Amino acid sequence: MKNANSLLRRVLALALACMLLAGCSSKQQPGSSEAASSGDSHSSSTESSAPDSSADVSGPDSSSGGNSSQSNSSSGKTTAGKGSTSRQTNSTGTASTTKSPSNPGSNTSSSALKQSAYVKNSSVWKTKMLSSGKFFFELEMTSIGTMNKQLLKNSISKQKVGEYQSILPSVKAAEWGYSVLNLPTGSQDGAGRVINNTYLDNPPANRAEAVSKIKDFLMAQYVRGEKHPWYSMNGHHSWHHYAGEFGFDVLASEIGENIHGYQLHLAMNRGAARQYGKPWAIDFSSWHGAGILDYSTTPIWPGYSGVNNGHSLSLVERSFVASYMSGASAVVAEAGAAIAFYTQIENGMYKLSPYGEVCKNFNAFTQAYSDVGITYTPIAIALDYYHGMDRQPSGSKAFGKFAYNSGDMMSHNLIDMIWPGTWSVESRGNETGALTNGPYGDSFDFLLQNASQAVLNSYPAIVLSGDVTLTAAEVSRYKAYVKQGGILVLNTAYRDQFPEYKGTLKNNRLDIADGKGKVIMYGPDYSVQALGGIFKELLQKFMPFSFSTNIEHIVNVKDGYMYVTLINSDGVTKTSHGTPIVDNSKTKTVTTSYTGSLAIASVKEIYGGRNVAVNSGKVSVTLKPGEIAILEYRFK
Repeated sequence: MKNANSLLRRVLALALACMLLAGCSSKQQPGSSEAASSGDSHSSSTESSAPDSSADVSGPDSSSGGNSSQSNSSSGKTTAGKGSTSRQTNSTGTASTTKSPSNPGSNTSSSALKQSAYVKNSSVWKTKMLSSGKFFFELEMTSIGTMNKQLLKNSISKQKVGEYQSILPSVKAAEWGYSVLNLPTGSQDGAGRVINNTYLDNPPANRAEAVSKIKDFLMAQYVRGEKHPWYSMNGHHSWHHYAGEFGFDVLASEIGENIHGYQLHLAMNRGAARQYGKPWAIDFSSWHGAGILDYSTTPIWPGYSGVNNGHSLSLVERSFVASYMSGASAVVAEAGAAIAFYTQIENGMYKLSPYGEVCKNFNAFTQAYSDVGITYTPIAIALDYYHGMDRQPSGSKAFGKFAYNSGDMMSHNLIDMIWPGTWSVESRGNETGALTNGPYGDSFDFLLQNASQAVLNSYPAIVLSGDVTLTAAEVSRYKAYVKQGGILVLNTAYRDQFPEYKGTLKNNRLDIADGKGKVIMYGPDYSVQALGGIFKELLQKFMPFSFSTNIEHIVNVKDGYMYVTLINSDGVTKTSHGTPIVDNSKTKTVTTSYTGSLAIASVKEIYGGRNVAVNSGKVSVTLKPGEIAILEYRFK
């Protein structure tokens, strides 16, 4: 009987324990699937209509226009942690407590960092790679002067400076925007190609006709009759999306040279690559004005070569790093194979030049950190399909033909607000504005207004800009974007196209809830004055870091990790034929504050090897002019 009673007590105890466990597990926990389902989960139908290279240009709502071939497998569920606190540990293991704002990273402290909390559709945002399947750094083998080609190849390989054999497509339209607007029939471009400029010979009557004629020029001049893949490398003009519209397979930008703000080109190029589902690349040209960097004993470019010519090595390094952390699949150092070496031979190889040292260090970094996740850009700017943006907007003409209107100047002013001085690079001639410490960092992508539903839905916030006239289908697309949880920022100039969003603005602003999302209406017409405050508000909501001072910054995210790139782009200037000038008064101490609620396991500075400490989620770094730091946050 005693044994029976004992057995009964054990059974009852076990049953009670099970009941208690079941009761606990039935309670909704932050971060559980039930909690997530009641939060900002996003889904949309798959849309697959990739641009056809043979398709006619039919305007903003053409079937080819902007519809990514990527399927939308959105998994951007977030768990709200507004007002919650979580335990963090700094690099010394000391626990600290931070308060979390309402941003995508506001998971519970017990949850691991998931890329999907920030990237709602990785099939859109993770742009395609080139044939190597990994990032590719090329030292272009053109213009090597008297240097021995095989020895140069051996020197590149043995000293691990980069790659000399290109994997980019050989069917290439290079600097084609400049060619369209500036090279008359019978002239030659930089590659020696004779130009037949049908665009200049028979100018367009309107902007729609300009797009059609530019396509005809590109097809006839560069790719007609050629097999895919086609490679577009634009220069001065921000026409990256048009190459995507026309069916080019790789979308690239040339920076360096005398080209205006590089951050704009990166944002344009990455946005175009995401909109059209294409790989993208950056080409850095060491030409600057009428000079180019050259360490050769016998000048490769007589009359232009020199050790003090071209760009500062600081700008070269910053451009390489910014391109890589911005998500480019390849960086090409134009004529880099020759510039990377002296003509002297040491130990059976060409001796590395200072430029070569920059290349070698950059190549080593990209190999050591070959996976830095996806570049996080929570705000998309959807431009007028026919913006035709020129290289120096103030007083210039869209597509080189049509006077800028109020919408065009709106986009110009918006860009200058994000990256101050970005339009003045050519006029100043001293590198100022090529890269800039803007107030909002590199947190933006540029799209065309006809981006697909899947592409639109992948961004937390979208701002329309320019002389935008939406088709009925596009209006429906943007309203659907709001209803599924997006924030649409509309200038009052567009309110007639959205009659559903009514109300009286107070202090030039009106917030209108719709479905899971909302519309922010602001004014006056075509003014960007109110956008500064709106950008700060959106970044506070969606960006998991804040910064104590204006600094160029790029954020990347992958499972378990975030990377914060800090670049001090103030204080280094250089003319085309002078030595760099460094203004040490532009040294900046920036405090980066993690504003999410996950527990930080460690923070390392992985680029310069600096020792950093974490104090209540804050990391302070002092950067001299031109210096770079990359913070690797590892989360528990």
